[in-house]
Amino acid sequence: MAASSVNDQPFWAAGLTAPGAIPWRRLTPARLAAGLTDPACRRRARALAVRVAAEDGAAPVVEGVNRRGCSSR
Repeated sequence: MAASSVNDQPFWAAGLTAPGAIPWRRLTPARLAAGLTDPACRRRARALAVRVAAEDGAAPVVEGVNRRGCSSR
């Protein structure tokens, strides 16, 4: 599993709360269960998983630390 920076969290949370994703205000256990089995939701979840897996959230942090001369090398 790839590392993730704290700044990634708001970005991905925004994707989950975008229109058509998860209706948080109306979320119930029954609606969550239905959404997990809905083919459209499953497709969106797979697409989001591909995007998250492609992220290298740690790279900008390492770059920033190295730029400031704090490298552990």
